[in-house]
Amino acid sequence: MEVVIEEVNSASRRMKFVLPGIEVGQEVNQIAKKMTKTVSVPGFRKGKVPLAVVKRKFYDQIKNDAIMALVGGRVEDELKEREIEPFSQPYIEDYTVDDESEDYQITVFYEVLPEFDDPTLAGEDIVNPVVKLTEDDVDTVIERWQKTHQAFETVDEPATQNDRVLLQIEQFRDGNSAWGEAQAFVLDLDDEKSEIPEVVEACIGKSKGDKFSVLLNLSESEQGDESTEPEKTDIGQNSTEYKIEIFFVQRPIAGEFTDELLETLGVSGRNDENFRTRARERIESMCDKERLECLRNMTSALLLMRNSFSLPESMVISRSNQLMKLSGLTKEVIEEEFKKGIESEFIRTSYFRALVDLKLELMIDRLVVKRNIPIEGDEIESYIDEKINNSDLLSEDDSEDERMKKIERLRPSYTFEYLRNKALDSVLLDAEPVEKEMDLEGFENWAQETRQFLDQGPDQGSESDEPMALEADTDSAEEESTSLIVDASGNPIDKSKSV
Repeated sequence: MEVVIEEVNSASRRMKFVLPGIEVGQEVNQIAKKMTKTVSVPGFRKGKVPLAVVKRKFYDQIKNDAIMALVGGRVEDELKEREIEPFSQPYIEDYTVDDESEDYQITVFYEVLPEFDDPTLAGEDIVNPVVKLTEDDVDTVIERWQKTHQAFETVDEPATQNDRVLLQIEQFRDGNSAWGEAQAFVLDLDDEKSEIPEVVEACIGKSKGDKFSVLLNLSESEQGDESTEPEKTDIGQNSTEYKIEIFFVQRPIAGEFTDELLETLGVSGRNDENFRTRARERIESMCDKERLECLRNMTSALLLMRNSFSLPESMVISRSNQLMKLSGLTKEVIEEEFKKGIESEFIRTSYFRALVDLKLELMIDRLVVKRNIPIEGDEIESYIDEKINNSDLLSEDDSEDERMKKIERLRPSYTFEYLRNKALDSVLLDAEPVEKEMDLEGFENWAQETRQFLDQGPDQGSESDEPMALEADTDSAEEESTSLIVDASGNPIDKSKSV
């Protein structure tokens, strides 16, 4: 039997061969004989149904069973002989019958993990920044810290422009509450980017316990679509009135920073003689961390661009479904998105994120194995412990059992992150990155350009960027078929009903 295997793409194959009609006929007779002993047909006693009656009444089913049995055995033997391990169950994609010979031309579709070259960035032009901080650079960052890590003290005085207030605010429109309830939040009165400058202005001069309203006369164009329901957290959109109460006023302490920042720097305050030295060390550490993160992300993007291969569609869809379940959206919302198909931004985003993640994971696995990258047990455990201890997902209120469960969930992702970093650092050396000295402004421009390159979504090296039919993961999934030859849904194919 001549078997031809066609490569659809790097992850898909079609196997074509001829199944002799005489073999199908023999298999049909054998299956029909067995059925005469089990089927029930009106007018005949069970187990006494004539063979001709069984074949006439159940022919389509018997023929499909015969084809499934014969094709399943042939495909399994062929794959074993060629040492091919399909990623997913093969299924009969199509068959035709020759009118003269009555032979069957069978086409079987199956998926494989793709083969690709050892990922490398040899010859790639990559800049490796070396940050040389000036005293002005240190001053610049300290000024930024002054805004984001400013220490405050509560005062019983009217609020001024540099203060911040904790207030309770409720939005009303046409006399009705737009949010259903008031919300409490902290408002910086020197925030030039506030979406409601009128509220900021109204809070200046107010004291603890003051209650007041802010009326906004918006133009028709500013009000937007009247039918649009404002989001509860967006307090500046489509508003007409705010009712506000001041809970307390806080004033910045000149030259002082939050305890969190001082603890990070290991100093007692701004006047500590080590403050500026520790600040410089902190800035250098932050720059080095961002530099390494940018280089690794750039390496990932370039690897995806350089290595063009497809993935098994079933693999991508399975990961995409996992990501959608973790999105936080309800099952009902996800089902509505599935109805939109590839028109849904949510579906497309999940699909392509799964595609990129899986491609990168395959390349990382290949790098670790091919390059024999050393993995130190103690080193990886230290890395995981550090990541877990710094994780926001762990809480002091967690019980020991809850903490251990969270750690077990986090461990696999941190393990892969460790392997990814080791592999990407190895690939980065292939490019022999050129060191370039920069001041803080130059480094920040470089980092911004790198992020823009990544945000543009470089070509991910896929042979096809169009997501195929996505199938929703339901809680009541049918039991997986044990048959080798199945249709695309995992069920035995009934060719007679689709011809």
